[in-house]
Amino acid sequence: MIVWTHHPHAFPLTAPDLVIDPTKGDNWNAKDPVYRDRYRRILRQLQELLGTTQFLWCCMEQGEFVRTTEEVDLVEWELDIPESHVTSLYRENVWEDLLRRPRIDGYLAGVG
Repeated sequence: MIVWTHHPHAFPLTAPDLVIDPTKGDNWNAKDPVYRDRYRRILRQLQELLGTTQFLWCCMEQGEFVRTTEEVDLVEWELDIPESHVTSLYRENVWEDLLRRPRIDGYLAGVG
C-alpha cells in the first residue's frame, strides 16, 4: 500500500532506531492551550487503545497535506507498507470529530 507522510527535514524517518516523540510536534506544542490540551489527551487515549506510542500519521493521496506557509519545514515521504501494518483508516473530518469528543472509546472500530 502506498501512503504519504509529512515531517520536517530533520525527522530521521529512515533511521533503524527511530523513536517517534510527539512532544516535538506542532500539535503537541500548539499555542492555543485548549487545542493543545485536547490534542494531548486524545493522543494519549489513542496510544492506549493502540498499545503503542510508535505510529505515523499518513495520507492516502500524494500532495494531500498543504503547507500554509513556506516557513513550515516539511518533506513529503512516500512509503510502501504492507496492509497488515495499517492500524486503521480514517477521514480527516473523523480526526477533527475525535478532537471534539470527550473520549474515543468505541469510536475507532477495528483498531487495536
